[in-house]
Amino acid sequence: MTDLLQIGELHLDPAPWGSAFTAWMEQGGATALHALAPVAAMEPNIRHTMKLLAVGPGAPLAAVAAVQMNLLQVHLVCLPEDREALQPLRNQKTEFDFFTEESDVPTGRHYHRILCGGGKQAVQTQDCAAWVKRLKPEGQFLLFGLPEDNLQGTFKNLASKGFALRGSGRHQGFGFLAGTLEHGHRLG
Repeated sequence: MTDLLQIGELHLDPAPWGSAFTAWMEQGGATALHALAPVAAMEPNIRHTMKLLAVGPGAPLAAVAAVQMNLLQVHLVCLPEDREALQPLRNQKTEFDFFTEESDVPTGRHYHRILCGGGKQAVQTQDCAAWVKRLKPEGQFLLFGLPEDNLQGTFKNLASKGFALRGSGRHQGFGFLAGTLEHGHRLG
C-alpha cells in the first residue's frame, strides 16, 4: 500500500509506517479513520484542545491520524512491537504517549474521544468498562474494527446500556459505532 489514503478531510501517507500500516488496516484500523474523519474537518484550534485515547487492534492507525490532526494529547495502549514503529510520533506538536496495559493509563475523565478496537471480534459491554470511566462527559466513545455482520447486534446491546449512537459505518467487512453515553448509562 503506497497510495495516499484519503477519508474526507483526513489524509494519511502509509509509506512511513511500512508493513505496520498494512497490519493495522487488516485489524480494522480503517474504520477508526472513518470514525475520526469528522474530527479532521474541525477547525485546527478546536482539534488542538482535544484529548484522545486509542486501544485495541488497529488502534495505532487512529493514533497516527490523531497526531497528524494535531490533537492536544494522544494516548495509545499498544503492543511493544508497535512502539518501535510509532517512535516518530513523539517529535510532533501533539503530546503523544503509549502504554502497554490499561492499568498504566491515567485514571479520571480526561478524554474527548476514546477509540476501542475489536479486531473483528464482538465487543461485550464489560470490555468497555475500563475505558468508559476515562471519558469526559459528552465525550464520544467509538468502537471500531467490529465484525460487520454483528454491527446491529452490538449496537442494540450497547443501546440497552445507555449508548446513544452518533455515527456508524462499514468498510471491508469491518464496522464502527460512535456515540455518547446517556446519564445513568450501565457501560462502566
